[in-house]
Amino acid sequence: MKGRSIGVLAAALMIAPVVAGAQTGPRKVQAVPRKLPGCSGVPAVVRISTLTGSMAQFEAAVAAHRKWYRSRSIEFNEQHVLPIYKMADSTIVVDAAQVMTIHTNPPATNPPRDAAWDDFTKMYSDVSKVTSQTVVCMPKTF
Repeated sequence: MKGRSIGVLAAALMIAPVVAGAQTGPRKVQAVPRKLPGCSGVPAVVRISTLTGSMAQFEAAVAAHRKWYRSRSIEFNEQHVLPIYKMADSTIVVDAAQVMTIHTNPPATNPPRDAAWDDFTKMYSDVSKVTSQTVVCMPKTF
C-alpha cells in the first residue's frame, strides 16, 4: 500500500498547476480551498525550491512562517521540509541545491499580511527560489 501512495503522490506532482504560497517563484494564488474536488484526503501545496543560501537559513524561514501562522491562531496546518535526492556515480545522494516543502492543510483564507509576513517571505527569498508549486491531495495519514 505504501508503494501505491508514493505512486499516487508522484502522479499528483506531475499534474495540477501552480498555486498558493509565501515563497517567491512561480505565479501564486493566496489560498487553497479546504476541500479539493475528488479529494478525500488533505489539501497540500508542494514546492520545489532551489537553495541560494544554506539549509539552516531555509529551515529558519520555515520556522518563522510556521510561527506567523501559530501567532494568528492557525493551528491545523503544517510545513514539512524534505530533502531531494539525485544520482551521483551510481549512488543516491542528497541534492544540496534543492529542497521540497509540503504545506499540508493550508488555510482557505490567510490573515492579512503584515510586517511579520514580509519578514519571513524575505527570509525565503534571500535563500531560495521556488522553481515549481503544485496543489495535491495527500492521504489523511501523511
